[in-house]
Amino acid sequence: MRKLKANEILVLRSCGVGGASERNFVWPLTVGAVVEAPDWQDTDACGHGLHGLPWAQGGDYCDNSAPVWLVLRVSTVKGNYRHGTGNMTDKCKFGACTVEGVFDNSKDATDMILAHAPAGTVANYCMLKGGDYSTLTGGDCSTLTGGGYSTLTGGDCSTLTGGDRSTLTGGYRSTLTGGYHSTLTGGYGSTLTGGNDSTLTGGDGSTLTGGGCSTLCWRVWDGSHYRLHVRYTGEDGIEAGKAYRYENGQIVEVTR
Repeated sequence: MRKLKANEILVLRSCGVGGASERNFVWPLTVGAVVEAPDWQDTDACGHGLHGLPWAQGGDYCDNSAPVWLVLRVSTVKGNYRHGTGNMTDKCKFGACTVEGVFDNSKDATDMILAHAPAGTVANYCMLKGGDYSTLTGGDCSTLTGGGYSTLTGGDCSTLTGGDRSTLTGGYRSTLTGGYHSTLTGGYGSTLTGGNDSTLTGGDGSTLTGGGCSTLCWRVWDGSHYRLHVRYTGEDGIEAGKAYRYENGQIVEVTR
């Protein structure tokens, strides 16, 4: 890919089969193709233009189950680009662009964008939903929802919801909710809620809520070593469905 100019960015968008989009618009699936909006209007209102996520950042505009993912080169010159105001706060709108990449999954498309993005850019739009036996890996601030037997791995601030027997691993400040027989491992400050027979492991400051027969583990730094503090529901005053934290050397119930 040729170097981006100072007034150019990369934009991510998803499409249906064959490049199908809303209002009967069909995106060309050829790298190098120039695309123009036939109804372009230079306003902050949604519609009347081409839409996507600048540097793969924004809300849940993209359809994470989509079969086609495009990386677009977009000029941000006045008259061709809108972002940041009106209805364009969670996405951007533009009149013309060039197709730089065509992929069958969001990860490859996002990897291409991040490889050319300004330092510190994070693709934080991701929302992944998988069926049974799925494997889902999300970036920072991702939302992952997996069916039974799923394996979910989320970045910082992720929200992970796994089905029965799922394995969930969340980054710092993640929120993890696992079904029966789930194994949940959360970073510092995480909130973990596990079904019956779950094993929950949280860092310092984590809040763990387990069902009957669950195992709750806190991985705590004591100044020289990480130590595991383990409790079982039904023993030592630990009750199913209640939330607990490790504080000042003690396991204490969290009152909400």
